[in-house]
Amino acid sequence: MVLKEGAHDTKFGADYTVWTVGTGGATGFTMYGLTAENNRIEATDPWGRSTIVWDSVPGPDASYDGGWQTTSFSIDNTKLYRYSVWVHRTVLGTSGRFYFGCFGYGSTNGVYDVATSTLDTNPYFWASSSTPTTNDLPDEWILVVGHIFPYNYGLTVDHSDSGRWYFDGTFKNTGGSYNRDYKWHSATTTARHRNFLYGSTDLTVRQRYCYPRIDLVDGSEPSINDLFTGDFYEAQYFNYIGKNKLVYSPNFSEVGPVDKLINYWPMNGNLLDYGGSGNDGTATGATVVSGLAPRDKDCYEFLTSTDKVDLDTSNPILCNAGVAWSWSAWIYKASYSTHGIAGNDLDGNGVDPGGAISFTANNNMRIDTTTNTDNTIAISTVWATNTWFHFCVTHTTGNLFTFYNNGASVGSETVAGDIDVSRLGDAPDNEAYTSLTGYMFDFRIYNKVLTVPEINILAKTFDTDASNRTEMEIGPDAWYTFGQFKEQL
Repeated sequence: MVLKEGAHDTKFGADYTVWTVGTGGATGFTMYGLTAENNRIEATDPWGRSTIVWDSVPGPDASYDGGWQTTSFSIDNTKLYRYSVWVHRTVLGTSGRFYFGCFGYGSTNGVYDVATSTLDTNPYFWASSSTPTTNDLPDEWILVVGHIFPYNYGLTVDHSDSGRWYFDGTFKNTGGSYNRDYKWHSATTTARHRNFLYGSTDLTVRQRYCYPRIDLVDGSEPSINDLFTGDFYEAQYFNYIGKNKLVYSPNFSEVGPVDKLINYWPMNGNLLDYGGSGNDGTATGATVVSGLAPRDKDCYEFLTSTDKVDLDTSNPILCNAGVAWSWSAWIYKASYSTHGIAGNDLDGNGVDPGGAISFTANNNMRIDTTTNTDNTIAISTVWATNTWFHFCVTHTTGNLFTFYNNGASVGSETVAGDIDVSRLGDAPDNEAYTSLTGYMFDFRIYNKVLTVPEINILAKTFDTDASNRTEMEIGPDAWYTFGQFKEQL
């Protein structure tokens, strides 16, 4: 997720990044209508970027024709909240209304209409006209916004931002039905977000939604203008196709996929862990080389057999058996030899079985775990020497190791046991193996199995052929941030 300087992501309760292509409901989103009426498809978002959208496809029942209500989330009834969603009626048709609303729950259910103070247990901020018109729903993405005020809000005036916002600058808070804001009941503790297509007897109608949000309005939330820039939305990812394509993913930033990224050492001049775990490295022998890596990045050189990067041995990173995890790194090998990538040396003498992963002299892979040592995995495509390549290994809950060379799967094997990482650029669990004897940068550990599209994004980000690289979208100031990490591309 890319945030602007000085801004905060205040959304909750509607995590659309879990959406995948398919039908029916999704985690956190209970479908309205039949499974076949709820389709999630690859399409373009309001800024022309590829993402997953929710598509309402009406069936013969002429009632609920696709959409959702979220699962309940906790609220503070003394606070102001903003609800929003993007909607695009791609086929207007002759029937079917768009409804955008909420629910409020507590010992007394419902929320109060701001204008009338009437308790409403079936509240809608807005609904389009019973006979659809392009005035309500033009063939374009529009941002629909509603607010729920604190329970003790004393005015009868809706929020000035509530209504429909269009890319040509038009704002509407009349037309269609309802046009209401609400205030919480004093007993309200949980709420829901909901929108759907209803009552379409015209089976050609199509209505899409993306990027639902609920924001706590406390001054740090993105403004309406911010929402129109797209900076506060996390688009989904798709397979890399072609060259210089803008690729997006859940929690995607300038550093690539960051979903469940727990340790991240860019190694671009220092050994700080920008993954948020605070496991910074200390170089022993390994030295910084400026501008050698792709995109003119710095990297670390492991020249002699004793060069290494030590992590916190009292708090090793547990890449355990029965747990999903992945490693990703960019590596430059000087020769075919017994090169260590990462592992653990709990007793400091290379004997303690802490686990490690290494290249072998015949260009295969070796896995040593806490319970199984010297497991050789044949590799179908050789690892290059004297050039950069992207290395990745994934580990499933079933203990299946799969290795990737520049995004392509090259070998796999099931091996039980743990690998407790406390060193990079070395294979300390195996005395016969030396350090990397080459260069390394951009080492990452995820606590999930990276998908093939995510691995390809990582492999393309620093591709040695600049024409093949995945190019990131950059804003007007050309800056992106992730955690402590900040870089100008």
